[in-house]
Amino acid sequence: MKRQRYYPAAIGDQGNWNGNFADKLPNYLTALTLSALQVTTGVADARYLQYCLSFWLTDVRSFSLAATQALEVLSNGSSSGAYAMPLFTAPPMPPGDAAAVPPILPTVPVTAGALNRIFDLVQSSNRSPGYSDAIARHYTFGPPGDWQESFISEYATMHPWEDFAECFAHYLHITDTL
Repeated sequence: MKRQRYYPAAIGDQGNWNGNFADKLPNYLTALTLSALQVTTGVADARYLQYCLSFWLTDVRSFSLAATQALEVLSNGSSSGAYAMPLFTAPPMPPGDAAAVPPILPTVPVTAGALNRIFDLVQSSNRSPGYSDAIARHYTFGPPGDWQESFISEYATMHPWEDFAECFAHYLHITDTL
């Protein structure tokens, strides 16, 4: 998989990126001319990646220390009976929040290739006629006169995907600074 310039390289930032993508994607369903299935699948992929990168991976890394210590005891320690190795228990998946607007679906396992599907979703929208028209309109007429009131940059006025990308890029710059 080719790394996308808008996706953070640091694993520690990838969980947050996926969570933000999952939170914002439903709000862009109409503007990006996505189907409900595309949004539901994209959100499910992003939520599961967020869970794996933010919770599961943290617990696995903590468990690896316990497993290494257990192997040391098994190899060089003593016990009165059979030595029981520790078992890893994955953290529970987030249950979702039906009262949220829009509702947050429960996190569920998805098939392999989740990040590739997210990148494909972004790319398919970038190739859509609406996106091409938006680029042409932007470069022909420029941004609206009052763009500063509603957008983070002139470029963000071009299309909802660019608005999303610009906002999220600024979010990543802020979190990197902190």
